[in-house]
Amino acid sequence: MGETLKRNFAPQLVGLGGTGADIIASLMRNKRLILPLLSIDGIRISCLALDVANAQIDNLMTAYDELKIDLQDRNISTEKIFLVAKSVKFPTPEVMFDFVRDYPSYTGREGAVAPKEYEPWLSSVIEIPPLAGGVGRKRALAKAIYGLNYHVLRLISDGLTSFKEHVVSSTVQQLSSLSTVWAGDQEVV
Repeated sequence: MGETLKRNFAPQLVGLGGTGADIIASLMRNKRLILPLLSIDGIRISCLALDVANAQIDNLMTAYDELKIDLQDRNISTEKIFLVAKSVKFPTPEVMFDFVRDYPSYTGREGAVAPKEYEPWLSSVIEIPPLAGGVGRKRALAKAIYGLNYHVLRLISDGLTSFKEHVVSSTVQQLSSLSTVWAGDQEVV
């Protein structure tokens, strides 16, 4: 029989949108996979999930809380898994439309050059659905909400900072040789 190699690693999971949050929640609920994995010395998992709706983020937080109880019951440190989960919104449609109109000024601060003929991808005539169930297929609206929360409201950048600090403080490095993460135009790790 072949020899089994054990390696310490620190997976980092990033879930964008409801589907991304659901994938992380499914992993946390897969006890046959996650509990043996987290029982291995040196393994620590960092997770970041962002969505414009509450339902999937709430579901993910429930899965995380349930997993931490299972870890405690098995005397496995709950510090072996870390989650930043944020549901992002916008204060008023006007604030969001102003942000989209001025988007080149925000990306310009990070060194990006705006197209000479920049046209906002949203206008004030777009119908904004109730965000309880997300934005559905309105990806342009989701892009504006994520951008506003990153550049102006700073909710995403604060979450990225917490996630980055947890990843960087890991005693082992990620499997991938790629150690730089980009969020928008900003280097995160």
